[in-house]
Formats: sequence, C-alpha cells, structure tokens
Amino acid sequence: MVVLIGTAALVGFAKVGADVFTHKSTGLDATVQAWMLSHQDPLVDSVFLCITMIGGITGMRVLAIVGAVYLWFRGHRRVAAGVLVVPVVSVLLFNIVKDIYERPRPAGLAGHVDHSFSFPSGHATTSAAVCCTLAYVLWREGFVGRWFALAFAVLVPLLVGVSRLYLNVHWATDVLGGWSVGLFIAALSAALYNHHRRRRRRARDGAVTGQIGVVLVVALGVTVSPAAHAQSAEQPSAVVITGRDLGIAAGATVGTAALSRLDVPVALFFGDSAFHARHPGFTTAAKRASIVTETVLMITGGTIYGIARLRHDDGTADVAFHGAEAVLFPAMFIQVIRGTLGRARPYVVGDGVERPDSDPYHFAPLRGFTSFDYRSFPSMHAMASVAVAAALSTEMRERNTPHRALISPLLYAGAALPGLARLYLDQHWASDIALGAFLGAFAGQKVVSYSHAHPTNRIDRAFLGRRTYVGFTSDARGLSLSAWRL
Repeated sequence: MVVLIGTAALVGFAKVGADVFTHKSTGLDATVQAWMLSHQDPLVDSVFLCITMIGGITGMRVLAIVGAVYLWFRGHRRVAAGVLVVPVVSVLLFNIVKDIYERPRPAGLAGHVDHSFSFPSGHATTSAAVCCTLAYVLWREGFVGRWFALAFAVLVPLLVGVSRLYLNVHWATDVLGGWSVGLFIAALSAALYNHHRRRRRRARDGAVTGQIGVVLVVALGVTVSPAAHAQSAEQPSAVVITGRDLGIAAGATVGTAALSRLDVPVALFFGDSAFHARHPGFTTAAKRASIVTETVLMITGGTIYGIARLRHDDGTADVAFHGAEAVLFPAMFIQVIRGTLGRARPYVVGDGVERPDSDPYHFAPLRGFTSFDYRSFPSMHAMASVAVAAALSTEMRERNTPHRALISPLLYAGAALPGLARLYLDQHWASDIALGAFLGAFAGQKVVSYSHAHPTNRIDRAFLGRRTYVGFTSDARGLSLSAWRL
C-alpha cells in the first residue's frame, strides 16, 4: 500500500507539473482563485492567517521535533532521527522545484505577500510530508488509533493548503503539487520505517531463538568446537578485477568512443543560450546539483562512518565506508586518466578551436595535470554520484532490503542529476558523462559485492574491525555451538 501511494503521488505530481509547465492549468487556477476571493471575510481572514502561520515551515519543524522527542523517550531513537530529516528533505526538494519552474505568485491579500516562487507550495509540501509521516509512525507503534492518525494526516495538510489559496498567495495547482510532493516524501519515509521495523523484529526474534539455542545446547551437554574458527574463516581466493571485468570495461570504452559522435549535437542542445535566458532557474538548479562532488560525497560517507563507529553501529559504518570507498578508488583512477589525456572542456576555444562546443576531439596530453580546462574526460561528478547510488543499491540487494525495486531507481535518478547539470553548464561532453557513470556503477557494485563475498579482506578488517559470528557446527564429537571472529 505504501508503494502504491508513493507511486500515485509521483504520477500526480508529474501530471500537475506538466500542466503548469505548459500553462494548461490556468483555467482551474483562475476558477478556484475567483471563488476564494468572492468568499472572503475579515473573521475568516484571521482564522486562515493563524492556520498558515502554524502550518508553515517553522511550525512543521517544531511539530517534527516534538514528535521526535516523544519517540526518543519511548525508546525509538532511530525512528526519531528519521522524523527530524523529513522537513529538511521537504524544504530542499520544493526549493529545487521552485527554482526550476520560477512560477510567479498571485497578488496575495493586503499585509500578507510572499516573494518566493509559487510552484509547488512549500506549506503544502512540508505539512503533508511531516503530518503523514508522524501519523503513520505513531499509528504503527500503537501510540494513536487508526482514525485519529488518518484524520490528522488528512485534515492538517488540507487546512494548511486551503489557507494558502484563501490568502491568495498560491494557485490551486501549487497546492496540489505540494501535496503530491509531500505525500511522496511521506510514502518514502514510511517504506524506510517499515524496513527498520522488520529488521528490529527479526533482531528481536533472533535474540530469543539464540537464547533458546544456548539453553538447549547447555542442557544437552554439547561442547563448543575450537576448530570452528578455522573452518568458518576459510574463504576462496579471488582476484578483484577479472577477465570479464576487463572485457566489460573495453566494451564501455568502445561505446564511449562511438557516443562521442553525438557530443556536438548534445552540447548545442543543452547550451541553447535563448533557453538559458528564458529559464534562469534551470541554471540555478544545475549549479546546486553540481555541488555534489566526489569530495563532498567522500567527506559525507567518512563522517557517517566515523559517527557509526563511535556508536558501535556496525551496519551503518559498513554501508558508509563502502560508499566512500566506491568513490575513492575510481576518483584516483580518473585523476590519472584526465591528467594524461588532457581533453578540453566544451567551452574551451584556442589551439585551433574557433568556437565553443565544436570540437570534442581537442586533446592536449598531460595538460590536464596543470589546467582545469583540460580535465574533461571522464566526468568526476557523474562517477561519484553514480558510484554512491550503485553501492547503496548493491548493499540493498546483498541485505535483501524490502522495496529495493522502488528505492534503487530513485537512487539512480538522483545520481543522474549532477551529470545532467554538468552538461547544462557546458562543463562536459556527453561521452565524458557516459564513461564517468559507467566507472561509478562498476566501482559501486564491485566494492560492495567483493566485500560481502570476502569479509576478511584487509581493507575491511582494518577499517571495520573484526566481526563476531555465532553458529552451530557438526564434527566427529557431535553438534557444537561455535563463536568466532572474522
């Protein structure tokens, strides 16, 4: 059900967003606006002003904090942390979309005028995301009843959205778009919460089963086998890069060379100066997406890894470390390739190139080590973002994470944004992005798959420590309960 709701919200936003972009929504917007303006009253004005202030971004942040504090003291600390993230994600997402659409607002009532862009409504987005997430979590944990949770999740965002229409600071489709985005965020939060809930239940059931097993073993007088460590620690030897991997890399290189024939048309398409002038919001959004560099991702992964290690959260430390590792190794490889080949970026002119976006085969060997303008191939941005998405997606596959069929495409869609942003800003050729994305996908999957297949590799043992495993083994002396460390 959560997946269906999230999909419906995403489809709804796509429809509303398309209508807004093509100006097909003006009829509905004008009708709703006229009706709201014809039914205004001073007393109602005061009521909706109060609702819009309480249901604003600050109010929803306070509500999320109160809910998180309650969950924290009831022992659900990870869930509490997740609730705190919801308004942050909401604000980031609706601001990005606002900058893309750059839709002007209605005039607004006297004394209440907003100056940011209109689509989608930030109030509607944040209230729907926070209220629906809190209602779902509190209901599943048994803290509130089903009908109370449903009423809270529906009525609060509804009143907040209507207040924005009544105050004439948003069009109807702004509010519909905001509700859709907020509901999608809430559905994604609910899916992650359900995954955490299942893991918590399995851990609890496993602990009970383990205790029963120990009692049975002791009662039966079964001994612990000292040979279990040696038996279980055995691992098949394997090389990191296989012949198959080299064949795939060769195919990707050939494909990239073929794709380079499209570099000029793609660069001219993304570099349309008239489009850039009409839609400056796309440039702003592209610059924001370009902030996601390999350095930012490695620092983020390293920080999460360090905090998780201090908290003895082995699972989080494992995922964060492998994500950073998946970026680090190809980043070092790419630095060497870019410096050696010295491919000029699309905007570079000179050395025989008369105009930008005209010569994708402009190379200056070794110049990439000294000049940023000659470090185009392959794209570091595309590599880093796709590497993290591939690492997280592979971790979900290895850990059999529920809803990964929904989450993985979303990860890759988000990972595509920095690469597209670099194309839009004329920083890379299309073939740069393609090979960078391939290297990222290859590194993310390889790092995680290899570490799960070979948990005693030197890097994991050095940074993740030795992990304890418990299980039953059978030998000549009978059944044994064994504990060993890898």
